[in-house]
Amino acid sequence: MSSIEQLKGFASQRSGFARSNLFRVQLPSIPGTNMTMRDINLVCRDLTLPGRQIASLDKKVGGLTTKIAYEQLTEDINMNFVVMNDYGIRKYFEAWQELAVNPNTLEVGYKSAYTKPVTIQQLAKTGLRDINKKFATNIFNTDLSLSINLDLPEERPIYECLLINAYPTTMNAIALNNEPNGLVELSVQLSYDRWISK
Repeated sequence: MSSIEQLKGFASQRSGFARSNLFRVQLPSIPGTNMTMRDINLVCRDLTLPGRQIASLDKKVGGLTTKIAYEQLTEDINMNFVVMNDYGIRKYFEAWQELAVNPNTLEVGYKSAYTKPVTIQQLAKTGLRDINKKFATNIFNTDLSLSINLDLPEERPIYECLLINAYPTTMNAIALNNEPNGLVELSVQLSYDRWISK
């Protein structure tokens, strides 16, 4: 049984515990949309880092049965967003899906036109950064300058996952109801060929 002091020492050696609410996603720019990466991260409520499974076959060698790997499998990832009154995030994913299948002609686009790299980053707070703010004003014909130092937490990536050839395969229906304080949410599923960590 480990003590609390051992756990604290271990956490200190490993730079603390990873926090699930510190993340950033880098989605591609899509022509005809006005969502910036900052906008997307502000409305991204949650997402999943991809997992990995190694598919195996049972192989009998002598009297012993063992598993032999033959393939790597990946699952689609899910992302959830809160929707603003301009429906910008939904329009962003609609435009991205229209690169794959034109909704008017039903013509299917080339894979190279609709698949994009997507990066998901787990972040950690790494201390404080000093931001020096200067304010100047003129009161009664006298120049008055104030300098205020703000210590703000800085976040840096501690783990990064690159999805290769990603695109939104599913944009779920939006449920509307008569709850007075309910928020509209959008769920999106991304498919991709494979992922690598950096």
